[in-house]
Amino acid sequence: MTVFDGELIPVAAEDEETVGFQVAVGKNREFLETQEKVKDLEMELEKVSGRLKESESQNTMLKEEVLVTKESCEEVELNQKQLQEQIADAEVRCASLLAAKGEFEAKVKTHESELALMHEKFSKICEEKNILNARIAQVEYDYIKQEMRNSELEEELRTYHDKASRFETALEAAVEKEKELSECLRNSTLRLAESDVLVEGLRNELNDTLQKLERVESDLTADVMKLSLVCDEKEATVQQLASRISETDLRVEEAFQKLSRKELEAEDLSEKLCTLRDLVKRYEEQALEASSLSESQKLELERTITSWRDQERITEEMRIRCDTLEEERKSLLAEKLDLSGKVSSYELKLTDLETKSLTAISDKSEEVEGMKRVIEDLSKELTSERENIQMQRSSALEENKSLRETYKEFENELLGRIADLEEQLKDHESSKGELQSQVEILTADLSLKSELQNFVKELEEQLAKSKAQIQKEKESESQMEMDREAAYKELQIKSNAVEVLESKVKELEQKLQLEEAQFKDKLSSALEENKALLETYKDSDNELRGRIADLEEQLKDHKSSKDDLQSQIKILTADVSEKSELQNLVKELEEQLANSKAQVQEELKETISQKEMEREAAFEELQLMKSAAEVLESKVKKLEQKLQLEEAQSKEKDHQLEVKLRDFGSVASPGANEKSSMKSSGQEVLSDSQIQAGAVNDVIAPYPVKALKHIFGVALVSVITGVFLGKRY
Repeated sequence: MTVFDGELIPVAAEDEETVGFQVAVGKNREFLETQEKVKDLEMELEKVSGRLKESESQNTMLKEEVLVTKESCEEVELNQKQLQEQIADAEVRCASLLAAKGEFEAKVKTHESELALMHEKFSKICEEKNILNARIAQVEYDYIKQEMRNSELEEELRTYHDKASRFETALEAAVEKEKELSECLRNSTLRLAESDVLVEGLRNELNDTLQKLERVESDLTADVMKLSLVCDEKEATVQQLASRISETDLRVEEAFQKLSRKELEAEDLSEKLCTLRDLVKRYEEQALEASSLSESQKLELERTITSWRDQERITEEMRIRCDTLEEERKSLLAEKLDLSGKVSSYELKLTDLETKSLTAISDKSEEVEGMKRVIEDLSKELTSERENIQMQRSSALEENKSLRETYKEFENELLGRIADLEEQLKDHESSKGELQSQVEILTADLSLKSELQNFVKELEEQLAKSKAQIQKEKESESQMEMDREAAYKELQIKSNAVEVLESKVKELEQKLQLEEAQFKDKLSSALEENKALLETYKDSDNELRGRIADLEEQLKDHKSSKDDLQSQIKILTADVSEKSELQNLVKELEEQLANSKAQVQEELKETISQKEMEREAAFEELQLMKSAAEVLESKVKKLEQKLQLEEAQSKEKDHQLEVKLRDFGSVASPGANEKSSMKSSGQEVLSDSQIQAGAVNDVIAPYPVKALKHIFGVALVSVITGVFLGKRY
């Protein structure tokens, strides 16, 4: 309450509205606004002076209402103080919101750049995924082809086993036929004893038989040449096997070199981690420099706040002079309600932002823990892969040893067969010399032919049949050799296909290792980004706390300046008659302030809503990227499992093929044993014939004709057995 010309005039204290939002706009705009406010206040003061002139006539009426106005003014002052406190709190929160807004915009920009990088990485990952899917399809197609080839080879091996069983039955039948022929020969010896008269006709037939023997010798030489060629071919195959063994050794050495390269790459990665730690230290130093810059900026803000306080004092001095009407009290009450609602809304928004930030931080911490777990799992998988590679190396060395042993056994078998053939040739030459000597003896003494011609014809027919059987057996043996060569070629083709598949598997393993390295790099970058975000969040919290403390100090200074202004207002109310125009200015300033507040609040709401939407969209995109990365990890694990299964199946099939080859070699070895037994039986027959010849020579003296018959029979038996054995072996 003030006294003017001895009369009491009610003065309503108006709320002190701060101009906190004008700090962001700038010093120039604030200066222009203060000038406009001064003009408006001058206009309002003029209007107030006119009203005061009118009120002089009504002073008598107002004396009675002075007491009521005093009470109302006291209430208004109390309300004004409450409103000032609420406005100060709102200004502090608005300043913090503006700072948070700037930081949030910067974070949004960084997140946008990170999202762009993540989109690029995701596109690259999708391309690599498509390439891997195509290669996987090719590997599956090759695997199906290999399975078909393996099934065909198994069927062929079964057919070979059937053929071997058939040959065994044929050999048994041939042995039985040989027994029958031996019985026939015994019967023929008895007939020869009775057919002494037909010996002379056999001379010509013996010449024919000699020619046939020469033909048989030529056939035997041809067979020997064929056997030598077969031996040469087998030696060539053995050399090829040796070259392949050397190639496998080289591949094993290459695998060791690759392991050493991987270890070197791991060392390089550790060095890169050290360099990244150094970069983190540099970034921390840069953050300290940025904090020093922020302190300098705070000092500049304090300077601008002091200048703003001076201008605010001037405006408040001009405005408080015109707080005398009750209508303004009502407007203040309405504004109080509006401000209380706005303050509550700002508090709710602040709580929402805090909860969202806490949830985002917790989600990021969970993501970081998941990434660490993934890194541990990948390290375990790498160790398991190294162990598998070492096991494969040891298995490859064992396979090389087994191949060398089979090669030595095969060489020994070939040498044994060659020695058997040489012995058979020597026996054949010795039997040939004996036959020639016996034929010379018989040509001197043969005179009777008539009865032996029919017998000789029968023998020739039997010889022809035996020759046909021998030719069939030779053809079957040649087919067996052809089948063996075809099987060996098919095995070579299979081994080549297996080598191709192994190379493809190695390429896939290398690609998987590269993808794992890239994934580890991405994980490390994501962890570093999360650390940077946490550090920026901590820095922003510290800055906000510092700003809040500064604003509290400003409020204290503002309260002290308010007391000074009230004292100045009491002094200036004496001069209100000279400044009636200031009332209009004050009203216009208040309207402008209300409009500017509404605009700023609307802009804040819009920006906050936009940033929240952008933040939610970025969070959703990050979740999608996370799910896509998990899907890729699951696919990589499935591919590794498939590769392991294929390697195990290929190893099992190789083992089965080796077992079948060994079984086939064991089937071939009894044939050699049977040949040796036949050879011994042939020698026993020859020894029996020699004994019979000795007995015949003993009987020649008393019985010359019978002796000749016995000699001729023994000679024929020896000739037939020699021819048969020569054709057979």
